Amino acid sequence: MKLRQNREIKKSIKIYRKEVFCGIVGILLISLIVFYTVLNSMENKRTLQVKNDVYSLGRERNETNIYNITINYPQLEDGIGLNIDINKVNSLLKDAAFSVYAKTYVKAVAQLEEEVQDAHAYAGDVIDYDLLWLDNDYISLVFSIDSCVGGPSYMHQYPVTIDIEKGQYIYFSDFADINEILQALQTGNFEVYAGTYSEFSSEDAHAPDVIKQFSETFQEQVSASTTGEGFDRFSSQNIGLDQQYLHIYFPFEKGISFQGYYILGIPKNKLENEN
Repeated sequence: MKLRQNREIKKSIKIYRKEVFCGIVGILLISLIVFYTVLNSMENKRTLQVKNDVYSLGRERNETNIYNITINYPQLEDGIGLNIDINKVNSLLKDAAFSVYAKTYVKAVAQLEEEVQDAHAYAGDVIDYDLLWLDNDYISLVFSIDSCVGGPSYMHQYPVTIDIEKGQYIYFSDFADINEILQALQTGNFEVYAGTYSEFSSEDAHAPDVIKQFSETFQEQVSASTTGEGFDRFSSQNIGLDQQYLHIYFPFEKGISFQGYYILGIPKNKLENEN
């Protein structure tokens, strides 16, 4: 009788130990699942940060000329854990910032550092930027140039958008259907983001003859090649992105401004094939 009871007790202990072991394993598995879920969630929510870098080059003013250049440009940081080549993206950003002088950052710096040695060379340039959009997929901004060397000031703006994961510039032909963009222009579904003259109002931009000129200019520019090596700030393919608009740059000279430019914002909800 006692032998039978001992067997039952041992059997119960084994069952209990097995249940405890299974329970512990189950808790550990659940804990691991929760841990990796939280970790993945944190990685997905992790956003890149932008720091401002400044390139400055100048010399003391001589009797006739000044030479002073300041270029502000963004650089991404805090990309640890994200599947991106942050150095590639930062290189593209520098190429775009220095495209006033050459198509790449390296060529531009070499040119400037040679030029500053020439006592007859002059420059008074400030380049800055406005950030339009930043997430883990895209960075989009508009660069502004303000140049003054004693005569009339020269001001210009141009957009740039970079696919962070792919490490390449985005053009409007990558983002939306060309015909839909043209349709938006022809029907006046756009806003003026920037242009040569501040007094050029939204009402002016939506006059029938001006819309016609915008559309014609766009069709002329749409066949222009993309930037290739480095960055071409005059390429009509350059775009800017924000939450609401696709911003398109193109030169505009017919009847409104001589050697001018405009950046028009087309509502993204008007573009059915938006990527």
